[in-house]
Amino acid sequence: MWGRLQDARDASRPSSYDDIAHHAAGRLAEARVAAQLASSRAPFGELRLWRSLRVPCAPTGRAEIDLVVVSAAGVHLLEVKHWAGAVRLDADGGWVQTRANGTIVRHGDVAAKLRAKAEAVQAYLRSQRVELPAGAVEARVLLTHEACAASEQIEAMEGVLSRAAAAAYLCAFEQSMLSNLAARWLPGSLGGRKLQPALLAPLCAALDRLGVWDRLTLNGGRVIDGDARGFVWAGKPHAAYELPALRQVASEIVFEHRRSITVGSLLAVLGHEPATTLRPALRRGAPRAALPPPAPIPIHAELAFQPAGHPKVQTFRVNDIEKLELSS
Repeated sequence: MWGRLQDARDASRPSSYDDIAHHAAGRLAEARVAAQLASSRAPFGELRLWRSLRVPCAPTGRAEIDLVVVSAAGVHLLEVKHWAGAVRLDADGGWVQTRANGTIVRHGDVAAKLRAKAEAVQAYLRSQRVELPAGAVEARVLLTHEACAASEQIEAMEGVLSRAAAAAYLCAFEQSMLSNLAARWLPGSLGGRKLQPALLAPLCAALDRLGVWDRLTLNGGRVIDGDARGFVWAGKPHAAYELPALRQVASEIVFEHRRSITVGSLLAVLGHEPATTLRPALRRGAPRAALPPPAPIPIHAELAFQPAGHPKVQTFRVNDIEKLELSS
């Protein structure tokens, strides 16, 4: 019983993970751009949008693109950089950001990285037997922060848009505004139809087959993108759910906790083991009958999760997790 009482106490006191401010601001800026694009009336018909699409790319294996936009006007690859402070080029062509607090962050050659991603997208599509016409793919870096002071060298680079130019670029996706924008700000392929209807269906189907990151939300608000590997208890896999199968029918798992130490202690005295309840949410279009019921899991069980950009798998206690969004 004393062990159960200790577990009830632990369940009421989860670890708290504060979000990292500039990461949260970047996610919010990306979400705002995505929302604006999703509400746009695309020229020549429907617009499709993918967020955080992962494309096969050497030498890292996979490269992430913030936003991929497809319409009959073309394929647009967008990297949203919500950076405050001065941004300049170093001697090797890398981008160097100096934040207001004096912190220096080296981002590498952002434009070159995006060009490599664009080439990777086209190579992947060719491997899927989707051949795009010349000029159908374009890539843009959007500098969206009002306090971003990019150097003249960076602003003059092809495919890099300052805050004002980025705002005009996004408005260009609105069909009604196309005639009012300067040509230098228009997405190049929005000047006419580049993709015929017969090509759009296989193109979108090929992009749908690419994965996105899983997203882990921890108690306290921190959000981590990466790959969920499975649940672990006492050093061994825990069979609460088989994640590969669950991904097909569930879009996320909500972690439900009993935080009241009074209720938890009473239940512990009555013989109940403190547990977290995993409640999967039905993926759109999946059959409800295939969705497994909520499952209890010991509060000290862990989720094995590999954060994006990290070489090693990390573990997080289920008692400290609020939600796990699953890629398909």
